[in-house]
Amino acid sequence: MKRLLLAGAAFGALIAPALGADMPLKAPAPPPTPWTGWYVGVNAGYADGDAKVDTGSTSTFAFPGAGGPDLAGAITTLSNFNATANSNGFIGGGQLGWNWQVGKIWLLGFETDIQGTTNSQGSHSIGSSSGVVGFPLNQVGQTATVSRELDYLGTVRGRVGVLAWPSLLFYATGGLAYGGVSASTNISQVLLGPSSVTPAFGSAGSYSGTLIGWTGGVGVEWMFWRGWSTKIEYLHYDLGAANYGLSPIVTNAAAATPFTTNSLESNARFNGDIIRAGLNYHF
Repeated sequence: MKRLLLAGAAFGALIAPALGADMPLKAPAPPPTPWTGWYVGVNAGYADGDAKVDTGSTSTFAFPGAGGPDLAGAITTLSNFNATANSNGFIGGGQLGWNWQVGKIWLLGFETDIQGTTNSQGSHSIGSSSGVVGFPLNQVGQTATVSRELDYLGTVRGRVGVLAWPSLLFYATGGLAYGGVSASTNISQVLLGPSSVTPAFGSAGSYSGTLIGWTGGVGVEWMFWRGWSTKIEYLHYDLGAANYGLSPIVTNAAAATPFTTNSLESNARFNGDIIRAGLNYHF
């Protein structure tokens, strides 16, 4: 019996290394990618807006005789116009957000940000003229200048993404946008010809305030180091329009004072596109 036990122990010692060599080794788990949680960061990029400013006559008064209706009609024709006022430049600021990784590849979250801009003021000047039937030798000439500017822009957005790799996220985003804007319209008109109507008349108005609208876009974000990520993002924003009244265009003549009065209003849209890069730290 003693010899049998010794033989069994020796046999076990011989086959144990062989059995261990045939057993599969379990690979170490990859280090976790910390997408879930809060993050904070900064961004910088380029913003471009090419919206229009529309201007039109809202009401007209004309002295019933001596060509008053004809002059008022010519002024109305000229004061109904639209002009593109491009504004573009640097945009930069900061963001705060939260992510929740669902399963292996899906990510949900939200982000809020605010940026200042150095958008150059977009302005556009147009010249035009219109004949006056009641003043056969006269025309009304007009020079109009419009401008619009985005002073700052903020957003509150949801994010839905997919992880192509544990450290590479592709996402879509959309939500609320708000911004500080300003716009102005200036019109100068003159009667070209020998009429006794006052030779120059004009109108002006402006707006400054905050508008609320929407934004949407796409982006890609790369977790290049534990807790640190960088992103590239495109957003389109639309803040709607600002309506503002202009001072009336008033002409005087020997026949009556005032001879004609045209009330005007402008409508300035604020929308555009942003391309920017960002850097985030994840807690």
